[in-house]
Amino acid sequence: MPVVEVFSIVSGLSLGLCTWLLDRRLAPRFASTAGYATEKATSGWGVAAYLVLSLSLATLLLATRYPLSVYLIYVVIVVATLIWIASIDWRWRIIPNLVVYPASLAALLLSPLTKPGPAAQALLNTLLGFVVSGGIFLLFYLLGVLLYRRTDAFGLGDVKLAGFVGIAVGYPGAMAAAVLATFAGAILALGWGLAYRSHKVGFPYGPAIVVGALAALLIAPSPGPR
Repeated sequence: MPVVEVFSIVSGLSLGLCTWLLDRRLAPRFASTAGYATEKATSGWGVAAYLVLSLSLATLLLATRYPLSVYLIYVVIVVATLIWIASIDWRWRIIPNLVVYPASLAALLLSPLTKPGPAAQALLNTLLGFVVSGGIFLLFYLLGVLLYRRTDAFGLGDVKLAGFVGIAVGYPGAMAAAVLATFAGAILALGWGLAYRSHKVGFPYGPAIVVGALAALLIAPSPGPR
């Protein structure tokens, strides 16, 4: 069996199971934060299957795109975190600070050590990615407040998630991630509106941001190994 397939299967299963176990432990806290009863905070086999299968597929796609390196491991862990956040937002309509803040800090600190090129340039691109991606979605948030006169049209959690994506992807990939996330969000909004037969029903935007990030990583030029 090729090394790429072995890496994808092992890392997908391992990260998926570990993420699911962590999700089971933290689900009551997420539910409480979102205003749901904690006894309804379930993380069953459906969530486990989603995490394992999606992480295995994402890892396989990334492993065929990037050479086996420290950077690939970094990207796989980032994508695992993003996929987990997407599942949380889909179920609870929140982007938990408990996840996104530590993930953003870890990605920032590790970027000079894992991303290709000189450490100073890698750190600069990381910070630029944060400013670009976070800034674009902060603008979306402010426009939502201005147009709809309420703060829940586009959540600050989505802004924080976009900032994490910018740190993880860096510049100029953060720009592509933001554009792709906007398209994914438009498609999700259309499908959500058709399903509920209303354009006024809110929907979780986190999954769209995650799709944009993953797509940007897959179309980015393949860097050399670090």
